[in-house]
Amino acid sequence: MPQALGLSAALCVVACTDDQVLDLNPGQEIAYSVVDQVQTKAANLYCNYLLPKSFKVSAVYNDGTDKLYFTEDIISKEGNPSVWQGSNARYWPDLEGGSKSLTFYAHVHGGEGDGSNVGGFAWGIDNGATNYSAQPTITFMQKSSQAEQLDLLYARKKATSKPNDGKVRLNFRHALSQIVFKAKNESPTTLQVEIAEVGVGGIKGSGTFTYPNQDTETNIENHNGLGTYPSEGTVGTWIGSGGDQTFTTGVLLENGQTAVEVTGGDGKNLTDPTHPTNNTDNTASGGNALLMIPQTVEAYDGQTNSNNTGIIYVKCRIGNISGATGETDENRIWLYGGHTASNPKYKWLAIPAKLDWQPGKKYIYTLIFGKVGENGGLEVESDTPGTPSTEPVLMPISYELTVDDFVHASSDISANVSN
Repeated sequence: MPQALGLSAALCVVACTDDQVLDLNPGQEIAYSVVDQVQTKAANLYCNYLLPKSFKVSAVYNDGTDKLYFTEDIISKEGNPSVWQGSNARYWPDLEGGSKSLTFYAHVHGGEGDGSNVGGFAWGIDNGATNYSAQPTITFMQKSSQAEQLDLLYARKKATSKPNDGKVRLNFRHALSQIVFKAKNESPTTLQVEIAEVGVGGIKGSGTFTYPNQDTETNIENHNGLGTYPSEGTVGTWIGSGGDQTFTTGVLLENGQTAVEVTGGDGKNLTDPTHPTNNTDNTASGGNALLMIPQTVEAYDGQTNSNNTGIIYVKCRIGNISGATGETDENRIWLYGGHTASNPKYKWLAIPAKLDWQPGKKYIYTLIFGKVGENGGLEVESDTPGTPSTEPVLMPISYELTVDDFVHASSDISANVSN
């Protein structure tokens, strides 16, 4: 079955209302102004209009050599008026002369994935010793349940002078890739298509993220996919681990549905979130997007073992539309999946696909059903997403014509035309 891929930047981060630091301090306190990113999934997808409730931040001071200034301070928005502040005050060091700096590294959800072996935020190591000159890392393992997945954010900011208002302006970026699905039915008069779940397989679910060596300043504000991807050096990098995992998600259902019916070729949304458009917009939907470790996985090649090769999984049923009067799910001829005892029966199918994901990008996979002349995906015989068979789900009916030549009668027939 063919699949179409769309790509757009998924990072949206916004400048917050200017905070006011009202407390009197013996020196200029380090305060924070946060720019963040848009999406909503439970409470874990963030944007300019949906900021995280807290983040962790560390800093390195350089006066010729790099030294630890503080590590993993928890900053949250508190008070009235509400400002970003930590439980302990931090103050600006001497940055006079232009040769000194204070570099901040912040994150949201770093180290909060599955498993007790997740190390979280860590400074670089050189010959067994901590190296504050190297870019720090985050060890991260994504949640297996889509509803519990975390939106990992990161920010870097180097200050070479003290801001007049004392604020560090942090622009957070999405460290993960957002994966969403749509579907088209290009033969809606002949195929009944219903989709209950979708997913991806053969991928890594954990990895180590390294901070960029430049500041994450450029804010991507829109959700229309027209934002410019940040320049190289301002985006972190990943080394994946824990391969051959499968992540699935249900589709967006309405009115008690058990699946989404795909009736046309306009691209039916299966999992894509809707986003808030302002600070008071409560209409946003978290959707059922997957947040995945950025990585590249080659497409499944049809061999017996599908480990560590890319597959898109679809749990669906596909039926023939005959056009007969009174045709229902009960008497329809089902080509894949089916209907038993008044209940729909959905079945997994597999689509080999190369999966190539980058941090902070949104990937839209469009599943195309009923394209004339194309075979379907591959059958999965188990009740869970697994290694597919070599048999296509749908084999299109094609035609090859021959025409009989006229055959002579057994004998000639004579007819008199005169007496």
